[in-house]
Amino acid sequence: MPGMMKKLNCVLLVDDNESDNYLHKMVLEQSGFVDHIETAMDGEEAEDVLKSKVVVVMLTTSINSGDRRRAEKGNESIGFLNKPLTLEMINEIIKKEFPDYL
Repeated sequence: MPGMMKKLNCVLLVDDNESDNYLHKMVLEQSGFVDHIETAMDGEEAEDVLKSKVVVVMLTTSINSGDRRRAEKGNESIGFLNKPLTLEMINEIIKKEFPDYL
């Protein structure tokens, strides 16, 4: 249908906190930008889910800049954002990485 917003096929949430995964999944569902949401509890579980190159956005509660540098080293992340995930954050990511989905 013309004029309809395109959606991302899938988003993978990786967090060792099940409550955060649940909350962030709810926010993503509310955004309307995602068809399917996967969750993983750690990097190893996430690797099993990943099949191709993806956009990575890291959510954290850490204020330690060393944590940020270690996380970004060798990663193709587009961002290092503070929890919790919000609709505004999702909109910014979509604008930056997937402008044709708007």
